[in-house]
Amino acid sequence: ACTAGFTTELVGSLGHEGCLCPSSTYRDAYARDECAACPEGMACPIGSDAAVWEGQCGETQACTAPLVLPGFMAHVSKPMEVFKCLSEAACPGGLPGVCAEGHDPTSTACGECLPGFNFEGEQ
Repeated sequence: ACTAGFTTELVGSLGHEGCLCPSSTYRDAYARDECAACPEGMACPIGSDAAVWEGQCGETQACTAPLVLPGFMAHVSKPMEVFKCLSEAACPGGLPGVCAEGHDPTSTACGECLPGFNFEGEQ
């Protein structure tokens, strides 16, 4: 049986190994015994786990990545810290560190252009 706050993907699952954080929550990479609310600007399907960003997932532990929603962005170095973008077109969502073409993914909220681009999206 799962501890409080956790669920299973399948009805009748036995054992602690099948316990996951429910939809709209995620398991913290370090506080493994609790599920935290999904940050605004992210989608956290059932089983979302921030350990995926810490390299803690792999053959022995499968993880579902929380994803950034369109109009928001997060840096690879702090993937659960989400910024709202001024332009939804600049921030397509998906994995942390993703900006639209010509936008600098190291800038906050994809707010700066890469060299050779301007805010009209032209080279």
